[in-house]
Amino acid sequence: MHTCHLGLYQVAIAEGLILLQEYSLLAGIAGSRTEAFRLSFTSFRSWCRANKIGCSMRAWTAKSFHVDLDNPQDFPWINGKAFNSRCVLGFCAHALAAPAVKDFLLGDPPSVPAGFANWSQFARFTTAAVLALSAFQDRLEGTTRYLTQTEAADLHQRGLQFLELSKGAHNLASASNKMRWLILPKNHVFEELLVGMSQNLYSCRYFHNFSEEDLMGSLKTSCRRYPLNSLEQNVLRNSLINLVAASKAR
Repeated sequence: MHTCHLGLYQVAIAEGLILLQEYSLLAGIAGSRTEAFRLSFTSFRSWCRANKIGCSMRAWTAKSFHVDLDNPQDFPWINGKAFNSRCVLGFCAHALAAPAVKDFLLGDPPSVPAGFANWSQFARFTTAAVLALSAFQDRLEGTTRYLTQTEAADLHQRGLQFLELSKGAHNLASASNKMRWLILPKNHVFEELLVGMSQNLYSCRYFHNFSEEDLMGSLKTSCRRYPLNSLEQNVLRNSLINLVAASKAR
């Protein structure tokens, strides 16, 4: 699940938090970006206490998103451990679904961020994308190893909704020359996870896990170290060595 926790979720929560910050400024709730981020983190901590969630996520600031928000030269994302990313995703969905925020974003704001002509439509797509991804994670955590047809169809639908909405938000931002909603190779991996669950009725919580990230790291190292004509042989050899070592350790 690192495909989600340390990939898609880090992009989605960054977009959700930035959107909440933009809402706070446009609605006159906060007077500065610093204050807007401080208020959202305070709300996050209150939400965690209310739901009895222990989360080690550190306070986010404008520097947390790896870009200059005034003049971005890259796409925003935010660091977060796997569990923390899930917590912040749930908070973003909760905050964006609040009646006051929802009514503001679905209406016609009196102003929009400078140079972002289609921000209102972008905000709607972003809100819907965050809600869809949060609903996917929420339902996934409620599943057992083997899925029913209904569960698999629901997860597949919500996952695809997220992919379509996030891509739509990315395209809207691009039309205004804004770098928002980074599209990762993990988006494709996520789609394959959805297809696999739909076909096999087996929850990805039980087959796409930390060992998958270890394998990807091993392949990356091998690609750097070995020439192409001997890559496959060396990958198989190293895999056999690791298997023997793991077996002895048990």
